[in-house]
Amino acid sequence: MEKVTTAERLNQLMESQNLRQIDILNKAQPFCQLHGVKLSKSDLSQYVSGLVVPGQDKLAVLGEALNVNEAWLMGYDVPMDTRVNYNSVQQKVDYMMEESMNYHFRSSENRLLIAFRKLNELGKDEAVNRVTELTYIPKYVDNTTTPKKKKYTPTEEDLHSLVARNGKKMTREEAIEFISAMYSDDDEDE
Repeated sequence: MEKVTTAERLNQLMESQNLRQIDILNKAQPFCQLHGVKLSKSDLSQYVSGLVVPGQDKLAVLGEALNVNEAWLMGYDVPMDTRVNYNSVQQKVDYMMEESMNYHFRSSENRLLIAFRKLNELGKDEAVNRVTELTYIPKYVDNTTTPKKKKYTPTEEDLHSLVARNGKKMTREEAIEFISAMYSDDDEDE
């Protein structure tokens, strides 16, 4: 049997379920947020017209949002429905979030990951820096997972970052002393 296109499958769904492109975008939005995928009006328009074939990440989001098998959406001769039927998009998102928290993360880690996915690259870099800084403050660290620290000499970037974060209230010497103490062993003289 000849494979049909994703555009044909999307048009078939739109006709059978009386959906407009904006309806699909609205259904997909929670899944885009959950997976950190951007799906624009332009993207969907190009998929529906057949000008562009969606990548795997967007196919996955569309499949979840429309509750159809991704392989079916790609045009393969497989059953259309997914194995699990959900009463609403929110029910599916809730289920996926619960599964994610149960098997991979504690809820605080999951909230952190969701917030992290909303950031642009600059924001992600800054978030990593800030979380890394917290790992050097004893009251925030789980001592069972903290490796023993070695002697550390701060880089210019470390100094600039610390001074900038503290509103330049620290001198360069104070910053060197602070960073060295955070990153070095307490028993460095041994």
